[in-house]
Amino acid sequence: MPVGLLPIQPIFGAMCMQGVDQDGRPILILTAENLDRVQGFTAEIQKDTLERFHLESFRADYVLQMGTPPFDSVRRGPDPNMAPDFVVVNNGAEERLDCAVLADHHRRSSYRLMENLRNRLIQGAGDRDFSGIAGCIVSVWFGESLAEHPPRRSDDSVVEPLLDLLAETRVDREGIARLIQEVAERGFPQVMPPVVATRSTSDGSAGFVANVVANAQAGQAFATGLGFELQLSRPAELTAESAISELRRIVSDHDKPEIEHLLVTAGGPDRAGVRYPGEEVVAAFIAEQEDLSIPADHLRRLTLHLWSARRVVDIALSRT
Repeated sequence: MPVGLLPIQPIFGAMCMQGVDQDGRPILILTAENLDRVQGFTAEIQKDTLERFHLESFRADYVLQMGTPPFDSVRRGPDPNMAPDFVVVNNGAEERLDCAVLADHHRRSSYRLMENLRNRLIQGAGDRDFSGIAGCIVSVWFGESLAEHPPRRSDDSVVEPLLDLLAETRVDREGIARLIQEVAERGFPQVMPPVVATRSTSDGSAGFVANVVANAQAGQAFATGLGFELQLSRPAELTAESAISELRRIVSDHDKPEIEHLLVTAGGPDRAGVRYPGEEVVAAFIAEQEDLSIPADHLRRLTLHLWSARRVVDIALSRT
């Protein structure tokens, strides 16, 4: 159970709390984030274009922070299908550089699925009837297994069963009314009755909790254009150890003789121009840990680039 948490505060477009757990370990709780779309993206760009964009953004922010450029010139690596992504030159010396991102792929998949779900609801969702959850806030979650195989944006294999469940659900409004009356007369009961609707798909890939909004008016239209609101339930709780372990994994994947410098972008846009601010919060959490050192056999330099903060942080490497 977390203790000593600082109040919720907005950082880089995300809401988070930070403190220590009962064992005194640093902990970060990410409660919400507002996705951002970077201007200039009219369609998905190629991977190599995104890598160059990340590299040039790093170069610009390095100049602001250090006063000098990190390199004079840059060219693509000799093989587009193999590392390194780039060869940069500074004062005549070449350096082989690879690009990576500190990305929470499950979180990204959840947001993509949520966007698909919203679009399906706005389009009519096959004439399904959602009157059973009218006046509710529906908090949707997606299973951890999705991180292993991120679905395509058009993949309805998760969304379709979820739409069916939403249409089948009927909240117990009479039970809610009785509970409100009981609380008003005698206070909260020792055992809360099941007055919220909780459902999940048969394979556990998705689910939701539907809570009635106390002051919702009959026929009220929410942001969905329907009689209920929809939100993604995706809180994240990380210790410093679990956050650093993800950075270690990225380093391990790129720790090759042909790569000298690994640039890890956090909070930068994906190929569609979407930014996930929570990823930058995690990077900042990692960067503030004392005596941080990441093991590597071949890499000579590891750099974190925090996108919206325009901050460049070099992380120490240790030999295994």
